[in-house]
Amino acid sequence: MLAQQITRRNGTSVHPGREPVKFSCDRRHGRLTLRRLTGYDAGTGRYPERMSEQLRLAVTHGVHSLSEAGVALEDVVKVIYRVRDAQRLPSCLSGLGDPFADATPASVFQIVDSFERPDVEIEVELVARIREQHI
Repeated sequence: MLAQQITRRNGTSVHPGREPVKFSCDRRHGRLTLRRLTGYDAGTGRYPERMSEQLRLAVTHGVHSLSEAGVALEDVVKVIYRVRDAQRLPSCLSGLGDPFADATPASVFQIVDSFERPDVEIEVELVARIREQHI
């Protein structure tokens, strides 16, 4: 079960149809971190051109990974958005809606020079608390 894997180690979780998700778990502090969530579209085998679509897919991948770990979206305490083009971010976020409305996590925005792949426009990191039954 993914929840057991995540609570015991750091590593990579591979999901069919999605890029691998980097994760780490700090058992002492009860935190799960999903790193480098991107908007890879398994249906087309590439990244969409629009940043808003990449963000939607990245958040969807994160929600699935959290669920598989037994962690709810409401447990997210911090969201880090990494982008190359900050000018496009406001319209991108407004199109997403607020999937974290019930959690009200802290949001951090970082501007980066580049990503590993040139077609990536945005990357998301989710930090969630792990409830005691998952530790």
